[in-house]
Amino acid sequence: MSQSKTLFSRYYLDHRLSEQPEWSEDVLPTLEKLRELWKKAARFGDKWNEAQTEREFIQPILEIMGWSLIVQPTAGKGARVTRPDYALFADEASKQEAYPFQGDDDAFYLRALVIGEAKHWGRPLSQKDTSGRATWKAESNPSHQMVSYLVGTRTEWGILTNGMVWRLYSREVSSTASEYYEIDLGELFYFLPEGIPPSQEQIDLFKRWWLFFRKAAFTRRDEARPFVQRVHEGSTTYAHEISDKLKELVFEEVMPEIAAGFVAYRHEQMGITEETPEALQEIYRGSLSLLYKLLFLLYAEARGLLPMDNQDYRANSLTEMARWAAE
Repeated sequence: MSQSKTLFSRYYLDHRLSEQPEWSEDVLPTLEKLRELWKKAARFGDKWNEAQTEREFIQPILEIMGWSLIVQPTAGKGARVTRPDYALFADEASKQEAYPFQGDDDAFYLRALVIGEAKHWGRPLSQKDTSGRATWKAESNPSHQMVSYLVGTRTEWGILTNGMVWRLYSREVSSTASEYYEIDLGELFYFLPEGIPPSQEQIDLFKRWWLFFRKAAFTRRDEARPFVQRVHEGSTTYAHEISDKLKELVFEEVMPEIAAGFVAYRHEQMGITEETPEALQEIYRGSLSLLYKLLFLLYAEARGLLPMDNQDYRANSLTEMARWAAE
């Protein structure tokens, strides 16, 4: 299943993505091409170093995706900042035009649509590597590395992958390192035995990977804005709509309920029959305090910042309480 850390709205991906014209494309021929590459990776990937993972798996996939690529672009003389593994171009003409500008980042990366960074097979993408197979800076965090590359090259989009997991990053978000769109191809191919046709769910998972990471996702289609731009803008619009609706619900429905609970408690348990203006102000402040605590917990549980995968915690979580109350 795809994972989105706020780069795209989960609701938009689940309910609106299929409205895009690209969703109707037949991806089965491409899926079968990747299934052949995956066979080799499944056998040898655990032994591959970074260069072997790139040569045997990632570069062939980038070419299937339609990318024209320059590997290990040259940084300027004396530059202390390293550059990403790949500069990805829309076509060979753009690639050839960029070649003479290596070392001049502004001119070179202006011609690239996306930058790419590859790690060895299965390497963690948000923490240091302990496998011993990292060829450079095993202690580094690839996600933070991608942020540095996006800022340094001023490229809008970046792809980070270890072969199995693919992440799409954007420079135009508030928290580049933690906001990304992720697809784990292992969730598809490890459960797709040879000779067995994929289920519709598996096809849809592959389609999400294919539509977001191929070259066509970043180029115009029949004068329409690029696919990733349309999805990002649609997600942002939806998020604003949800925010406005949440404000309306909070201050028109939730706050009065909380405040009424305080008033009812004071009446029934403390014998207070009439509230003074000062007491109403105190109730208002207490209602806000409780409301923000509830919202904080719900947010933290939804984002996995609290241990929702722990059965004991989940059973007593605010999310479960809310679900119980709703039922």
